[in-house]
Amino acid sequence: IGDYARQAAVTLGAVCLSAFAVLLRQICREDDILVGVVSANRAHRIQGIERMMACLINLLPVRIAISD
Repeated sequence: IGDYARQAAVTLGAVCLSAFAVLLRQICREDDILVGVVSANRAHRIQGIERMMACLINLLPVRIAISD
């Protein structure tokens, strides 16, 4: 999978997300798929970030349209 991602010049996460969307399409029989993707917001440039106790993540909706 990693070799395919490098050849396609995309991240491994993008390949996995695409495969997951194709799997959901087969299960749900829908061409329009909506999944949640976690985005971590712990930027190292924020002073004192290592002492924060908060959950600094966002769940972003990603819409994927799949056609034959």
